Amino acid sequence: MDLQNKIISEAEKLIGVPFVHQGRNIAIGVDCIGFVLTVLKNCEVDLTQNDEAGYSRIPSTFLLQEKMEASLLSIEKNKMQEGDIFLMKFGKFPQHTGFITKYNNENLALIHCYSQIGKAVKHRLNDVWRSKIVKIYRIKN
Repeated sequence: MDLQNKIISEAEKLIGVPFVHQGRNIAIGVDCIGFVLTVLKNCEVDLTQNDEAGYSRIPSTFLLQEKMEASLLSIEKNKMQEGDIFLMKFGKFPQHTGFITKYNNENLALIHCYSQIGKAVKHRLNDVWRSKIVKIYRIKN
């Protein structure tokens, strides 16, 4: 199984894990960053050296984007594919992340741990969600 498929397989196993701000333990809960770090670690890609503690729910800097740029390969948004990592912003600064996948093996979708729903979910990537994506990343070889 290639890395992109392994990432999606591991992410799908975590659907339903509770959202907990700054969470890093799937038995208790994770936030979006904890979700991505856990999935990647389960795929033997350890990016925890770039993890940051003590961040707020509403960011006031580009810290998340800077951390992702330091360890991931930036991809053009129109070239996103399954297993890529998205970065979104809802306000002034990027604050949310997760994985690109497919829904019913057809349309693009997202897998992420989303505070508004309270758990890790998978759903279609519609125009509203797509408009919030600011960057797409891929694991460096």
